[in-house]
Amino acid sequence: MIGFSAAGVGDKALEEIIDNMNLFSAVIDLAPGGVGEELLGFSRTAGPNRLEGAGKAGIPQIIATCGVNFGSPLKRKYKPEYESRKKIDYDSARTFVRLSLDELRMVAVAMAEKLNKARGPVKVVIPLGGWSSLDKRGTDLYDGEADRVFVNELKKQLRRDIEVMEVDHDLETPEFAAAVVQAFDQVMRAN
Repeated sequence: MIGFSAAGVGDKALEEIIDNMNLFSAVIDLAPGGVGEELLGFSRTAGPNRLEGAGKAGIPQIIATCGVNFGSPLKRKYKPEYESRKKIDYDSARTFVRLSLDELRMVAVAMAEKLNKARGPVKVVIPLGGWSSLDKRGTDLYDGEADRVFVNELKKQLRRDIEVMEVDHDLETPEFAAAVVQAFDQVMRAN
């Protein structure tokens, strides 16, 4: 197993290694937020090929939604429209802002387009209780209704054979981890 951080550079490394080396038999991708970061020009951009390598290679993939519902603009590129959004100052250079409903739909469409091209099996596992440590239920960044807009659009756009599993826990719980392992086991047994 190889872990990659979802800070843009790690995402790019994952895609590059999948494209250029025959190292992986499957991918569990818990944080594909770089897709939206690329579309919206944020600081954790992962390049235009994010979420495509495993699909091209035809290897099984389990996808979660961490980081998909917010973006990380650099402070020097901070737009006035972000002031009215839910947000959290992450560090001295970045503020994480919730994506608008239109942006969530746009990211869902982009992710679906990428996953629909996959030659291998794909399952998406969504933690309804929060997609990261920043937006768990009970935090200021949590917005289940906005997340539902993304989920609905993703389901609408995905091929019928790509299952979307919804888990009523946040990303950092044992219950969500068990659901990811279950999805992985199902995909690998069927492959």
